[in-house]
Amino acid sequence: MIRISKLAQKYGRSPAQILLNYLIQRGIPVIPKASSKERMLENMDIFDFALSEEEVSYLSCVPETGWSGEHPDYL
Repeated sequence: MIRISKLAQKYGRSPAQILLNYLIQRGIPVIPKASSKERMLENMDIFDFALSEEEVSYLSCVPETGWSGEHPDYL
């Protein structure tokens, strides 16, 4: 999360906006979840900046963490 927070500060964006931009730049389809109008607007405000190739590569190296252990088919 530290890497993402640093990029969010650099670009004056939220961590969610950094990650959505990262996915879009990599050509990965994404359907963000939003619970409020403000968050929906924030999610759409990601197309006026671009992460550098170095930053995209940097984020690609972030280890996967945070799986809850709950399989969605068994909830």
